[in-house]
Amino acid sequence: MRRQHYRRFNERGLKHVETNFEDLLALSPDERRDVILDDRLTEKLGSPMTVGPVDTRAAAAAHLASELEPVELAGVDVIRDRGLWTWIALAWFEAIEPTLHRGQAGALPRWILRVDDYKTYYRHLLAGPYFIHRSHGDAPARALAVLATPVGSPGDVVESLASRQVLVSNPVVMEVATRLYADRAGGLKSGAGSKEGGSGRRFAEVLNQLELTYDLFGLTPEGLIGLLPAEFDRFLSRA
Repeated sequence: MRRQHYRRFNERGLKHVETNFEDLLALSPDERRDVILDDRLTEKLGSPMTVGPVDTRAAAAAHLASELEPVELAGVDVIRDRGLWTWIALAWFEAIEPTLHRGQAGALPRWILRVDDYKTYYRHLLAGPYFIHRSHGDAPARALAVLATPVGSPGDVVESLASRQVLVSNPVVMEVATRLYADRAGGLKSGAGSKEGGSGRRFAEVLNQLELTYDLFGLTPEGLIGLLPAEFDRFLSRA
């Protein structure tokens, strides 16, 4: 896409996208561009926009954090702006499409931001990783376990851990998750997204049990690791 300025869909635009979503994705890039630049459906926010990397959620989130800072300084509530994130998702569609799991766009909340329930919010392919990056702004790398996968294919570790805001915003939980599941190359270790013992799914289940007894925000990473069952040892021992 040619260099554009950030825009947001207005209410008419959001209704148009939601009603015609599948048809919009089937348009040619030029036809879709006409929609996202339509002044009847969108409003210009004034800050230049470039499509960022989509090979990892981490890279996309870092790019967006840099580019959206002027938008936020201009008074836009970036985190909660449905029109903005829905517009960005369509503006980035051509880049995201090759990363989609089995080529499937998936449910609407992956593209049209839902802000009223975090269990839906986190599913948005770009707002979700942006929120996580921002929650760990002092050290985004600690959340690599839920930011290492391609934008269009978040995977099971994201599904297991990012669906609960109290877990994904906890620096100790995220640091331990990254120690467990992120490899030295910046990807995820084999088996991290499985249903087997020690996987991300099991980590979420164990955390749900532990928070009944422990203050997860009050633990150190080593303290939390010390509470994990032996099934997690196989991930801790692998680089």
